[in-house]
Amino acid sequence: MKDKAGLVACIRPEYAGRFKCDGQACGAECCRKWTIVIDEDTYQKYKKVKLKNLRARLKQYLVTKEYEGRLQHFIKLDHTGSCPFLQPDDFCRIQRACGEEYLSKTCRTYPRLFVQLAENLAEETLTLSCPVAARCCLLNREPLRFEQVERDLSRMSGSCFSAGKLLQPALLSMQGPALGILQRCTEERPDLRFVLLGFFLDRADELAQSDRAGEIESCGQPYLYGELDGEAEQVMRLCPGDVKAYIRNMMTVLELFYGEENRHPEHMSVQPYLDNVMNAYGIQSEKVVLSDVAERYVRIRGAYCDKIYEEYGYILTNYFLNHYFTMLYPYGVHENATVAYEFFVTVCKLAEFFALALFDRRKDEACEDDMIELLRYVDQKVIHNHNDRKNLLQMIKDGEHGFLDVMRLLLDGSGR
Repeated sequence: MKDKAGLVACIRPEYAGRFKCDGQACGAECCRKWTIVIDEDTYQKYKKVKLKNLRARLKQYLVTKEYEGRLQHFIKLDHTGSCPFLQPDDFCRIQRACGEEYLSKTCRTYPRLFVQLAENLAEETLTLSCPVAARCCLLNREPLRFEQVERDLSRMSGSCFSAGKLLQPALLSMQGPALGILQRCTEERPDLRFVLLGFFLDRADELAQSDRAGEIESCGQPYLYGELDGEAEQVMRLCPGDVKAYIRNMMTVLELFYGEENRHPEHMSVQPYLDNVMNAYGIQSEKVVLSDVAERYVRIRGAYCDKIYEEYGYILTNYFLNHYFTMLYPYGVHENATVAYEFFVTVCKLAEFFALALFDRRKDEACEDDMIELLRYVDQKVIHNHNDRKNLLQMIKDGEHGFLDVMRLLLDGSGR
């Protein structure tokens, strides 16, 4: 509830509460080569700083320019591409001199993401662009649990993801069962959870559109407790995926994200995980034979899928969960639940596609840290790159698939 101090009830995964910023643990990545926005209140504080040396440095590096139609304040990076207030011990000069209350909203908030769903309710999660936050999220071996805390959102920077005109009661009712479904079936039948999720979202969306959001939570119970597993498995048997269609779809997504980089080796030094994919599946040339790529994929999946899910399935699952919660599915991506579902499953299968290629190239040398860095790489394309996210969404909208069509397209026919 919102009280006199401006606090708002905030729902967050428990791992978000365990995060502690430590520049020495990550080399202060967020203070290097990133745009550092300064909010108006903090800017006014900086103009009144009394410490002579700090005031002179602020005057030198604070700039104001027009951005997206309005004046915005920024910290100009130094000649190394770093924040000029970053000290050799990776601690902030401003914070050390004046205290945490002098940090801008951006610096105080990152890597936390906040979305306000209502006047008295918000959600908080972590972005994987921070390596410390990524480990905090992805290495969690316990079932995902949530907690409610009070947050002063006036001191925090808003998320780039907006709740917009969400059906808030429906969203909250959908999130619990959906996240529970995603934590099931992680080893024996990884794709089963996506089928169950599709069934649930299809039915829940019907209830939401019929002003029956109050029935959604009870509707999700059979999916959580295995009562519909048999029905979902029957769908997987009767409507098996087409591995060639699956590969064609993955290749389309890769082309959408990377374009010409797919065919130019000089780009690979900065795209190491893309290099794994191109070489493992044999799609680095312009003359790609789909059946050959599909054959390679089937071989690689047969060799490494079990190993990945047995040893690192919890990391992939945590990635799926964090992505689902962060992007406010099913309505945070698109008002059409089918489109949002296809977007989500495409992201999950793309992460798996990259992971299989990584294991094929590294063999037994692949480790936990490799999985974390790979997922941060994939996340960069679908979370932090607005154009890539927009283009993928447009591709999916143009396809006009239904829930069952999505399942046929994204289940690869491997029997997993």
